[in-house]
Parts: sequence; C-alpha cells; structure tokens
Amino acid sequence: MELSIYERLAAQAIGTEIVKYLSRKDAPEELAALTESRAVQALNEIVRALDNPALSDPDCFRQIEAVLSALEANGITSARHDW
Repeated sequence: MELSIYERLAAQAIGTEIVKYLSRKDAPEELAALTESRAVQALNEIVRALDNPALSDPDCFRQIEAVLSALEANGITSARHDW
C-alpha cells in the first residue's frame, strides 16, 4: 500500500508521539491497566452473551454471533466473521 505524503508525515508524527509517551516512567503500568480493563470488558460481554437464554438456538448461532460481536467491539477480529 502506497501512502501519500500527508499519510507518511502523519505516521511519522504519530510515531514520535508514541515514543514520547512510552518513554514516560508510568506508561507501562498505565498501558497494562488499560489493556486489562478492555480484556475484562470483552470477557464480561462474552459471558453475558453465553448466559443469555434469549440467544439460545439449536446451533448456538446467536450466541456465537454475540461473542464475535463483543470481540469485534473490542478490536479483536476474525476472518471467519464476515458481515
């Protein structure tokens, strides 16, 4: 993929800001807390979907769809889920 000049300059600026951010002494702990928070949120959504009797069907399609949607809402995608 060929990036435009604007996109290359933007990527460079974003990269610079990320390096500055990560060089802060509290950045690793802050990133770990944010990551854990997102993971816990995704897992809670998945458990709610699996425990929801309204999503029951013989092939569990609606539960699987709800689990995949929860993952996608948290930035985790699957090539097998293509709607």
